[in-house]
Amino acid sequence: MVRAYRDYADRESDSGSGLSQGDMKHMVDKFLDCEIAQQKFQQLQNELELAGD
Repeated sequence: MVRAYRDYADRESDSGSGLSQGDMKHMVDKFLDCEIAQQKFQQLQNELELAGD
């Protein structure tokens, strides 16, 4: 997933989309927050599955 985002960010920066450095940082921070949330969700899901056995 990180690889896909890096590819996307590279394309955006190459296209001259006008994103400021602050906008890019905000976008990266949100992406990383989402990735962390997905990992926590997966961990909780695995723990619930183990508890159910």
